[in-house]
Amino acid sequence: MFKKFIQKNWLILVFFLVYLIVGLALYSSVLNSFFVSDDFDWLTRAKETPHTFSAYFLKNSNGGVDGGVFRPLTQLSYLLDFSIFGTNPVIFHLVNFIFFIGTALNIYWLVLLISQKKWLAFLSGLFFIILPNHPEAVTWISGRGDVLSAFFYILALAMYVKFRQGKKVWLLAVAVLSFFFSILSKEMGMSLPGVIVLYELLFISGWKKDSWLGVIKRGLYLLPFVFVLGLYLFLRWNTTHILAGFYASPELKPNLAHLLRTLLLVIDSNFLESYTRFKAASLLMRPYIFLPLVLAGLSFIYLILKKYKQEKIAILGLGVLIIGALPVLPLSFMMNTSEGERFAYLPSIGMAIILGWVCYKIINFQRTRYLQFLPPVILIIFLSFVLVQKNWHWQEAGYISKSLVFDFGQKVDLQKKQGIVILAMPDNVYGAQTLRNGWFSALRLYYPNYIPDLLVAYPRMHMTDTGRAVWLAKENGFAAKGTDKIFQGPSEMISLDYTMKITGYDKKISSGDFLEMNFSQQFLNQMKEKTIIFLAPFYDNFKVLELKKPKK
Repeated sequence: MFKKFIQKNWLILVFFLVYLIVGLALYSSVLNSFFVSDDFDWLTRAKETPHTFSAYFLKNSNGGVDGGVFRPLTQLSYLLDFSIFGTNPVIFHLVNFIFFIGTALNIYWLVLLISQKKWLAFLSGLFFIILPNHPEAVTWISGRGDVLSAFFYILALAMYVKFRQGKKVWLLAVAVLSFFFSILSKEMGMSLPGVIVLYELLFISGWKKDSWLGVIKRGLYLLPFVFVLGLYLFLRWNTTHILAGFYASPELKPNLAHLLRTLLLVIDSNFLESYTRFKAASLLMRPYIFLPLVLAGLSFIYLILKKYKQEKIAILGLGVLIIGALPVLPLSFMMNTSEGERFAYLPSIGMAIILGWVCYKIINFQRTRYLQFLPPVILIIFLSFVLVQKNWHWQEAGYISKSLVFDFGQKVDLQKKQGIVILAMPDNVYGAQTLRNGWFSALRLYYPNYIPDLLVAYPRMHMTDTGRAVWLAKENGFAAKGTDKIFQGPSEMISLDYTMKITGYDKKISSGDFLEMNFSQQFLNQMKEKTIIFLAPFYDNFKVLELKKPKK
């Protein structure tokens, strides 16, 4: 039986091996990368959250019922990893990677079911693996929600297609369950019913001949999905008091220009990096460019629907791209880094299908002698190169995070009661998050007996190849001169402990070159009673700084 299975499915097994080898080649540099930023918070939750049904399904990620996020399946996956393997980052990365490759296989299966073309299906899955806007979801352990949600999303769609082709009810049940798992992993999955409607319109014939009763009967297939979506929204509301939107934007205030710009950023993030993609989106938003492109796109879609019905897989890909992006259009991408690209992870399934279709058509163009393979090969090499570059950034971010977490234990006497001030924290390396969040959680994980008396100042540092800062001590604070707009955050900030000002400020990227920090007299008075140590990060280690002694 096993031999018969191999003989029948040998090509699929070869495709799987190619996906695995290509994926490992592109992501091997980060599979052992250390935890960064929000990773420490998720680990701490996995360690401290009670192992009860209510803790995971009746409360949000913060253990409350207001704010936060409701992603119980994602949280349970962290709990499973942590319970078995502890703080071994390799396992957490491998789980993300496995579901990533699994999503590529689901794309292959979906396209094969619809088109019956193995090489078209293979190319669609392959492009999903090499798209360069995936590291924030795949490489960043905190991107687990996006990876899980997309896996179950495309599995649910493939199962629904299989059901409509064979009418076996258990396939519909699996599709609905997969949809539930998708939205329990992350809110992104809510768009699936819209994609199912598009599939029905494109690939299920007989709509024009159907009576109203027939249309209603078709609609009944959607009822289980609508019911599950309603149940999810009820649970989400009861745990977060957010019905629509995200934790960072609980109230949706759509602005058409913003929505269109974000959509363009989602699209060109599949090809371009950081600030280049923003320039491209800004250019495309100009009416004299945008309107002709829209007209050309609509004409192209009409041509396919009218004359090339067998090519409607491309329209489905476009639908997955646009409909899948709808939940995140009110949000924003960073303009000078690749941050925010995890929001494009699920929509990029549609882009992978489109690119697979385009390259399949080019390869099958028979008027040239092998030259038709050149454009797809060039595109694959280009996308792979950009992807590897981004993973290098994540590898560096992990190195900085690990070095600073353990260097802290060397610079600070963990047995003494001391006041510690960290003047700034490394925020990201070209969009790869470092220690923007999660610092206190990291201390709880790696120094469980340490009771911190710790102040972390608000300014963050953007780590670049040339971005460095020189710190100068004053009587009541510090000043720092940086390069490459290294200091991120608001231009000014006033608190009970200190005032902070960033000059040379660029509002578009919320960053500047020069930082000045002055501590309040009330804060400085504490130095008469206890030792206060000032730490500033210098790439991968902390330097101990001292205030300038006052003049007599």
